[in-house]
Amino acid sequence: MMISTAVEALVSYSHRDDRYRQQLETHLSLLQRQGILGVWYDRKIGAGTEWKGQIDAHLESAELILMLISPDFLASDYCYDVELKRALERHETGLARAIPIILRPVDWHDAPFGKLQALPKDGKPISLWANRDEAFRNVVDGIRRAARDLRTGKPYPLTQKFEVPKPSRPGGGENARPWLDPGAGSSTLLPLREEQRTAPKDPSRPRVILLVEDDPDVARHLSQSLGADGYRVTAVDTGIEARSIVEQLQPDLVLLDLMLPDTDGLVLLTALKTLSGAPIIICSVRQQQVDRVLALKLGADDFVAKPFDLDDLEARMDAVLRRSGRR
Repeated sequence: MMISTAVEALVSYSHRDDRYRQQLETHLSLLQRQGILGVWYDRKIGAGTEWKGQIDAHLESAELILMLISPDFLASDYCYDVELKRALERHETGLARAIPIILRPVDWHDAPFGKLQALPKDGKPISLWANRDEAFRNVVDGIRRAARDLRTGKPYPLTQKFEVPKPSRPGGGENARPWLDPGAGSSTLLPLREEQRTAPKDPSRPRVILLVEDDPDVARHLSQSLGADGYRVTAVDTGIEARSIVEQLQPDLVLLDLMLPDTDGLVLLTALKTLSGAPIIICSVRQQQVDRVLALKLGADDFVAKPFDLDDLEARMDAVLRRSGRR
């Protein structure tokens, strides 16, 4: 059985620019015939198929994300708030390369992707070229080089950090144990003091938890609550810290947020699975099916959507620890 080496490319565009998308596909036909590139866009979604799930899945799997920039693209809520945000997140973490292709004149230099190298040459809009075939040839040359770099492992510059606002965190019911204390006002990740912990359930060996969470309030309150229930919690807020400490710490369980400031949580998941045999529970506001399925396929032992109840989380932790023989 032959394994395809074609780079998977997703075309992100406004439907008002479909004629440009069609022209681009025509010019990319040789790369596709040569097995260098595989191109997907939303017009390939079959009738009766849930379109959003298909787009989300390809946003997660694409190695090249070709963003067709125009006034209509920037004005589209879905293009800008969903596809563009996720494309830049994956570009920033090295999971994909995002390439802006400027179709028509628009003020884009101060946009979140403004520091990325755009196509065609010098970011000159395709609509302003005297010969549009020449403009598309220039675009295809850039895409060919990007595909070659991806296959040879050549590094490429990343964009500046693109902040994605986290959803508000509603509290639980009257009798629920909230995952974030509504009264907490500290913005500092405080170390957990020994006097904050009660006697552990198993005094001979408290279970060691590595908590990877960049929200300081969530990390502090979760550390305190789990510590009070007998767990020994070490909290870090970056992927770099998690990688550096996991082998020395040898945790019994890892609680991992997906939205970290320096790396994508899914990338960190695979790294931690390699460095440590500890089971991993994902705790994230990213609740789409593609995130859950991909996390579990990459080796996560469970997936808990935020906001969550602490009793539910601890029940899941106990179950995972039992299955792994660490309880």
